[in-house]
Amino acid sequence: MDTATVNEQMVPNEDELMKQILAIHNPDGKEFDVQPLLDVVEDIIQHANGTWVSGKDDTVSQGDLICKLDNLPYDAIKKVSCEFSRKCSGAPNTIKVFQSLESYSWEAKAVITLAAFAVNYGSYCLIAQLYNKSNPFAKSVAFLQLSPKILKRNPLNLKFEELMKIVVIIFGLIKDIVKAKIQSESVYKDYLVKAVSLSILGIVACASQMMDTVGTQKEYKPADQMEARKFEMLLPFGFMPFRFKPTDQTEVQKLSDLLKNIGNTRSNLKEDLDKWTQKIEENFKKLKKLFEKTKTDNVEILNTLFSSKDNQAPLYNPSTNAEENLNNKLSGRYVMLYISSLEHTLEDEYSNLGDKYKNRSTLYEIVWIPIVDESASWNKEMEKKFKEIQKSMPWYSISDPSKLDKAVIKYIKAIWNFTGKSLLVVLDPHGDFVKADDVKTFWIWEKSVFVLESESTENKLEQVWKGTTIQLLQDTMDPFLTEWIDVKKYIFLFGGDDANWIQEFLDAVYKVAKATRIDYVTAYVGKNIMNWEAHEEILNEQVEFNEETLYAFGSKKSLSAFWDTLQGIWQKKMDTGESMVDETTMKDIETLLSFDMSGEGWAAVCRGRSPKLPKAHGKTIPDFLNSYADQWIGSSKQHLDVVDALMNSFSTFIATPIAVDSTVVSENFEKLKKLFGKTKTDNVEILSALVSSKDNQAPLYNPSTNAEEDLYNKLSGRYAMLYISSLEHTSEDEYSNLGDKYKNRSTLYEIVWIPIVDESTSWNEEMEKKFKEIQKSMPWYSISDPSKLDKAVIKYVKEIWNFTGKSLLVVLDPHGDFVKADDVKTFWIWEKSVFVSESDSTENKLEQVWKGTTIQLLQDTMDPFLTEWIDAKKYIFLFGGDDADWIQEFLDAVYKVAKATRMDYVTVYLGKNNMDWEAHEEIINERVEFNEETLYAFGLKKFLSAFWDTLQGLWQKKMDTGESMVDETTMKDIETLLSFDTSGEGWAAVCRGRSPKLPKAHGKTIPDFLNSYADRWKGSSKQRVDLVDALITKGYL
Repeated sequence: MDTATVNEQMVPNEDELMKQILAIHNPDGKEFDVQPLLDVVEDIIQHANGTWVSGKDDTVSQGDLICKLDNLPYDAIKKVSCEFSRKCSGAPNTIKVFQSLESYSWEAKAVITLAAFAVNYGSYCLIAQLYNKSNPFAKSVAFLQLSPKILKRNPLNLKFEELMKIVVIIFGLIKDIVKAKIQSESVYKDYLVKAVSLSILGIVACASQMMDTVGTQKEYKPADQMEARKFEMLLPFGFMPFRFKPTDQTEVQKLSDLLKNIGNTRSNLKEDLDKWTQKIEENFKKLKKLFEKTKTDNVEILNTLFSSKDNQAPLYNPSTNAEENLNNKLSGRYVMLYISSLEHTLEDEYSNLGDKYKNRSTLYEIVWIPIVDESASWNKEMEKKFKEIQKSMPWYSISDPSKLDKAVIKYIKAIWNFTGKSLLVVLDPHGDFVKADDVKTFWIWEKSVFVLESESTENKLEQVWKGTTIQLLQDTMDPFLTEWIDVKKYIFLFGGDDANWIQEFLDAVYKVAKATRIDYVTAYVGKNIMNWEAHEEILNEQVEFNEETLYAFGSKKSLSAFWDTLQGIWQKKMDTGESMVDETTMKDIETLLSFDMSGEGWAAVCRGRSPKLPKAHGKTIPDFLNSYADQWIGSSKQHLDVVDALMNSFSTFIATPIAVDSTVVSENFEKLKKLFGKTKTDNVEILSALVSSKDNQAPLYNPSTNAEEDLYNKLSGRYAMLYISSLEHTSEDEYSNLGDKYKNRSTLYEIVWIPIVDESTSWNEEMEKKFKEIQKSMPWYSISDPSKLDKAVIKYVKEIWNFTGKSLLVVLDPHGDFVKADDVKTFWIWEKSVFVSESDSTENKLEQVWKGTTIQLLQDTMDPFLTEWIDAKKYIFLFGGDDADWIQEFLDAVYKVAKATRMDYVTVYLGKNNMDWEAHEEIINERVEFNEETLYAFGLKKFLSAFWDTLQGLWQKKMDTGESMVDETTMKDIETLLSFDTSGEGWAAVCRGRSPKLPKAHGKTIPDFLNSYADRWKGSSKQRVDLVDALITKGYL
């Protein structure tokens, strides 16, 4: 066989050839993902046959090329490629190809051989393309590589069309066998060796024919018209039919025979896979009926869930380190199935669950069922990870996830709604379904599901949390929490990662304790998704505190458990509309989660079993505590309870220094209230009262002249917008974004910056320096000296306009009348509704509801691009998160859909709320590969901040006031996107045109769906279901 020609290698003595091929096969056990190589080859084939037309995006995924091809066998590809070029010394030899690939798996042999063919074919096509563009380098290479006859053609045309149609059919068989490995191990094994051998025989023959075309201009034609028509049936949609020319070439006839064999193999393989799919559907229906019927025990249902044909002892017991029969262990007991994605099984999660399992008061058992990504085949790396996790769990687990019945996986996904996020499913002693719910909230609903037979169904399903909000901490802080509650200690719960704020807060609490002698504890809960090292650094290095009165989590899993509880309860409300807690507790949870997202420090205070939980973020609470301590220090009177004082005062508290005459402040405050209440002819009087001081009658600084100026000429008769912010927390991103809107305003209004200084500190050089730096960077007016601002004005700003430290915009009309006070974050939405003509009604002035779709909330940061995309009806894929692996997987899936459906699309990366800008840039510039023409990312940190600020601002306004600036659909979208952002997983949402539809999902759900969608419609001639509608149909709205 070593000296045989291609023709001789393809003689009917198939058995002899198969014996040689099997004898050569000697795999070393190393595995690699063949899919990226297949994608590259497919890209070349599609270009060659003119079936890929996509406007901008016509390149293979760079993520696959660079991230996934790092460890691929380039040497093997080169060896086979060289073998294909041996026409001068005889035909390429099939057996030598198998010998060079002896250490690789069967499917790897086929894919490497196909890739080697693509290398040679692609190089000839590139030479021809560049040659026709009169590229001197290409012409020189062509003179050495191509025959003189071919070079005489103008334009140069290498006629590979008919040959490549055969390559497409071989490629289809290889893809089918790779797909079969993922879908059905048994079908895969039945066809593996034959399919790979036929594929490699066919590729070798095609390589020989290609060399004939390159060297002699001899073009391949099918043997006869009837055979050509048969082959056309195997081609995907979009390929032109074979062009028939009569020929009696023996070599062509042999290749035709081989092609017929490949066609039959593909047909049989597809038939068996269809039978296998039908069998899954039948087993799925049987499983549904089994759950519905009356059972005496749980043995039958558990056997059906866990058993496989080749494994009748399917459960692994970590205590014995052995596989065991489940009958004795689980019969007649409650069984809880812990279902998770193998790839995303979290140590903190199962460690917390393990603590509850070891201390359980009810006799139930847990069985871990890891679900493996169905787009990947089981390999040694997966097995290693599975074994490591399996041995660290104290409960049973299935012994081989790769052998889990596909019908069971379908049931888990379709009936129990498993989407990749860990799930607990409870089955009672009869094997009947009781409940499927989130792992995060298990400790809350645990006792309500493991109940006695005699208890009613209503009791079984009762889920509402009966404790106070602070008791939601008991899962992570007992026995300390129960003790604190019993002795009625004041519990100061606080979070955030601003070390300066934390120090200020702790100092204020200590000051209160010293003044009032209260018994208290402070409990630090950090931030959701907080790096544990950062959490420890704040407490161990950056903050000074009394160890006897501060409680902090001792492990990362406890920190995670606290936030997981809040997030899980809130997420359930978002997903199902049902609440596990009462209305007061849900409101507390929403507020704490919003504080966490605000980026500021926050605190909440409670005592005993009272449901009262006053809370605030930013400067408000340390300011109040300092004032409270000053009020009661040295006093012999019974002090007002801290919790009650906070409940009474958060909305009205003003810290007034002792040096200020409170009577004068009150009088001026009342005058200012009357001035706003009376009818005025212009705005001069009111502006003078707001910004003038006794020793400064030219109180406004103008950055364009770098001088203080009289306000009358500049602001008289115009709309004036007061930009009120804390000097300490004035954000550059915020005023930079506001500056963009100010410079491009269509209505004539002026802005005046009024920075409010922390009244507990004295004005100093450092504060003045900071004020001057910010002042000169703003394009509008500002007061010239914040330290001289009338205390009555500060009181009015805080009490009437509800300024609490968070930046605020207050609009005054040309008469000086109040129009609106609202958040800077949402200014661009309500801007046009407040700057209106005299003739417009009050109703029009106050109209705030956003009239666009959710996607148009991006227009403030992405126009004119967004308007273009919407008008062109591009598919717009919004995505976020900071998991580079997930992002790569998502982008590759989108590309796969685009390639399969030829859709016009753009992907928009939105990062994370409060995301470090360097981390954002690193993901885009270094950690992820993408097509620059189809990915949009914010060019500046301020734009990233503006997007999240808009969502956060709209949601926060709804939380604070109960009023929404957007319709119900958009608010639901906003809540979901914000919840995705805090979930720690990647997420995506898809829309098109001006449709309000915005299907969205997080985690593995959306890339898995996109891959499935691409596989379904690739090469189909049918009218496909719109992607947005397909996602909505799946329930991702």
